Amino acid sequence: MTQFGEGVRVLQMTRQITVGLLFVVAVHLRDVLPSGVTEVLLLSALFAFVARKVKINRYLVKLIFILLLFAFFYVLSFFVAVRHEATTLNTVFILLYGMVVFAIFFQYLESRENNTSLIIFVRVTSLLSVIYVLAWGMKIIGYSHFDGLLYIRGSNVRVMGFLNNPNYYSLSMLFSFFVSLYLFRLKQVTWICVFLISLGVIFSLSRGAILAISLFILVTFLEKRFITNLTICIAIFILACFSFLLYETGFAADVFTLLFGRFADSGGGAAARLSSLMLGWHSYSSDLQHFLFGVGPGNLLSLMENNPHNSFARILFESGVLGFLAYVTFITVLLLSAIRQTLSGSAFALGMVLSLIAFSLTNDYYLVKDFWLILALAAYCCQSGRLESGCRFGRR
Repeated sequence: MTQFGEGVRVLQMTRQITVGLLFVVAVHLRDVLPSGVTEVLLLSALFAFVARKVKINRYLVKLIFILLLFAFFYVLSFFVAVRHEATTLNTVFILLYGMVVFAIFFQYLESRENNTSLIIFVRVTSLLSVIYVLAWGMKIIGYSHFDGLLYIRGSNVRVMGFLNNPNYYSLSMLFSFFVSLYLFRLKQVTWICVFLISLGVIFSLSRGAILAISLFILVTFLEKRFITNLTICIAIFILACFSFLLYETGFAADVFTLLFGRFADSGGGAAARLSSLMLGWHSYSSDLQHFLFGVGPGNLLSLMENNPHNSFARILFESGVLGFLAYVTFITVLLLSAIRQTLSGSAFALGMVLSLIAFSLTNDYYLVKDFWLILALAAYCCQSGRLESGCRFGRR
């Protein structure tokens, strides 16, 4: 029996390691393999764990019902849409896939024993983050050996890792950041992992991701016992890194251009996006069919020339006011649950939900798998008692 038990433990650990590595591949290396391969592998592995212990969670059922309502109006907009291009139906399937990921990952989190795979994921991500930041640092001092990990556009240099888009990279690192904080609260990873991953997010120079982390830190000050040491260490270290670079390189102006130049980019700044958004709203609101049912999934650019980088605007324009209201209802349910958690002494869930809202206002990646993974983690943490066992920052 002893040997049999040992064999079972080894098998379980092997499965957890496999899922953890699949998380790394699906989140950080998905562009390395053919499209869809990593998603199918990860979804299959998660489903294999969830299928063994299926428990009805009323909170999840309520959220799924609202999501199905949103999906109904989204699909309805597909049939009502004037334009039916090849990408339109594909957009519908991507959204439905994201919802499946949301439900399965939520169920996966219900079992604390599955945290082993997440711990592996966080530790590997920490190592990748170090590599990315070093690649960025070498670039600004003149070395170009690791340009393949960077997105270089004029004077702007951003980390994009092994992905083809720095904004996708920022979303994947944002998911990693929240997972690391979740495990840190449960005393399952150290603050070093959180710190390293936060660096990886910041060096993406994504306005939305940086805003999300900043908002999260501000909101969690509502807790009676806040992650003071962690946040102060992150702030001081990042400031020290920037100061060191400015001092050692001797070209402060160039460094500031690399860091902050894109924030003043008139082509992609807030003013240009707002102008595009207002143009889209005028075209959308002038047609009753568009107002009710939208222009159809994937047809956003039929209303405007440029993407407004706003998830709420994209959902409104593509699925109409009915789909928009269903999605806002879903977010509102999460927000109210998070507020109740905050009143109980834990602002972690509220920080995540508000961070997601902030990110959604500056990006439109609600069709990306990583966004639904963050939503699942936020929804799981919105339930009472999910962060109390082993939590080092509970109520006094």
